[in-house]
Amino acid sequence: MPLPRPLRPAFLLTAAALAAGGCAPGPGPSPERPSAEAPATTPEGMEQAGAYGQAAEAYAQRAEEARGEEASRFRFRQARALALAGRDVDALEVLERLAGTAQANRAALLRARIHMRHQRFDTARRILERLNGQRGDVDTLSARLQEEVLDYLAQLELAQGRPGTAFDALVQRHRILSGEKARHSNIARVRYLLESMPEQVLSKRIERVGEEFPSGYLRFERLMRRATRQPLEKTGGDLRRWLEQYPEHPLAGIVRDRLERVQEAPLRIAVLLPLESRYGRLAEAILHGMLAAYYQTDRGADIRVELLNTGASPEGLERALEKVYAGNYAALIGPLTQPAVRAYVQQTRRGSELPPALVLNTTENWAKAGSRVFQLGLDPETEARQAAEHAYQAGYRQAGILFPQTQWGRRMVGAFQERWQELGGETRAIEMFNPDQSDHSTTLKALLALDKVTQRRRRLEDTLKVDLPEYSTPPRREDLDFLFLASETLNARLIKPQLEFYAAGGLPVLATSHVHSPGDSRSDRRDMDGIHFQQLPWFLEPHPQHRKAARKLAESYPRQQASLERLNALGYDAYSLVVGAWRRSLLLDDPMDVALRNIRLEGGTGRLAADADGRIKRRLQWAEYRHGRIMPLPGMLTPGN
Repeated sequence: MPLPRPLRPAFLLTAAALAAGGCAPGPGPSPERPSAEAPATTPEGMEQAGAYGQAAEAYAQRAEEARGEEASRFRFRQARALALAGRDVDALEVLERLAGTAQANRAALLRARIHMRHQRFDTARRILERLNGQRGDVDTLSARLQEEVLDYLAQLELAQGRPGTAFDALVQRHRILSGEKARHSNIARVRYLLESMPEQVLSKRIERVGEEFPSGYLRFERLMRRATRQPLEKTGGDLRRWLEQYPEHPLAGIVRDRLERVQEAPLRIAVLLPLESRYGRLAEAILHGMLAAYYQTDRGADIRVELLNTGASPEGLERALEKVYAGNYAALIGPLTQPAVRAYVQQTRRGSELPPALVLNTTENWAKAGSRVFQLGLDPETEARQAAEHAYQAGYRQAGILFPQTQWGRRMVGAFQERWQELGGETRAIEMFNPDQSDHSTTLKALLALDKVTQRRRRLEDTLKVDLPEYSTPPRREDLDFLFLASETLNARLIKPQLEFYAAGGLPVLATSHVHSPGDSRSDRRDMDGIHFQQLPWFLEPHPQHRKAARKLAESYPRQQASLERLNALGYDAYSLVVGAWRRSLLLDDPMDVALRNIRLEGGTGRLAADADGRIKRRLQWAEYRHGRIMPLPGMLTPGN
């Protein structure tokens, strides 16, 4: 049935003015531990002292004096010392010469680690997969090397945004590990990976495995994910069933402890939105998303969400905050506008006793007010930064940028450039286009340096004293790995075919969600074939609860503009974050602000997690326009900030 238009008693309209040992990649070679007595005059002692360059020279000298396999051992140590000294090119040159020796596999692993350090992931993967193909044959690949190969395969997969396959590698590693300490450390890394794994990937892994390791850990992680979005009574039943299945599991004590805390406690949330203002339509769209989340999950639960209209004036916010001071609220959602958020933050800085707040504005670092202020929004700069990260992870290093001559375009380029330069990328070309024009030929010629090609042909004509034919297909400049296109749908639909016309159709194009309008027809999308873009999961591959909420919202509010559906998703996620954090706080016996800081949520606006400043970071999905269809890409989640 449609969502009710009038707000029911559980959603009270109060009149304020009337209405997670880390698997992080960073592999570098590690020196073998020389004996404590190793003098600084030996290469081993030099390594121990951190004089890696000198150690490399000493190992090279020993290799010259040795013969056979002894010489190859010293060559390997020379390469390792060179890598530790940061001389990776020299190290690779030495390692290449060890093919066919007894050190070949150790050398190959070190080569892979060096390539990973420089994010040459395809090269590292080829080496590691070749080594992994020898796993099980101890005569060919020692047990220690087998463990290390799986270790670095896991790091490689995680670095490329594939926590599921990283998990698989660590599970395989666990099965060949010996020693309780090593296995305990590996389990810690497995649990770290589980925290970053999408729930759908968790479910697929659960279907594949039947043993207590890793099944118990997988099911526990999925249980805790679901606990943030379902009534506590249901979570209690899930915890009891887990204990029946895994009574002797290492996590059983934790599960029993959490089962004791599960109780249906009352919750009051205040929502501060400017309903009676020029932002009223935006506020209503956010409210509709919150309603969808409430009625889908918590209808009948002891949860009261009270709406306080901040209106369009400072006085409206003051009246709303008076209600907050007088009430017993566990958390706030809002305010929305920048002036209202700034006024709210000033209140917190004056030491006012306010509950943790999830403000719906990210234009400033509002979290500077303290650890109890969190922020969630749909700022486009986040997407621009993630486009830079995605490009770098794909191996691109030289960017071209095309953006509209607007304030929005300048914000997008500023965010992209800042992150791109932090990562070490270079920008080879940057051009602005007029978003009100349909012909972008002049801008694209400048971006692709086609005028220089024409000038070069004319200089040749003058030198040779002959007329040369025009280029039927002008050569594309070779110093661009990809193009970052900051554009909305209409301009992207014009620009992509014009790139094709200028023989630059093969240039990879990355864009943000703004090139995707959910209501576009397939024929409209054909003009954008080949563009890789980000989008909210709400539109690409929504979870069943998001798909159901979107359908109910369309039925209940048929006159809502399609462009506001993104705000429905924002409201849905804001409610889910706060209520989910409250449930987490009960399960873990944590304060509400701590629970908000640690919660992970697969939301409609992205995979959500708070950073150190209280910003709720959104990891978006990637897709490609292909024959007018939208094709989600493997490893869709951006690697993050």
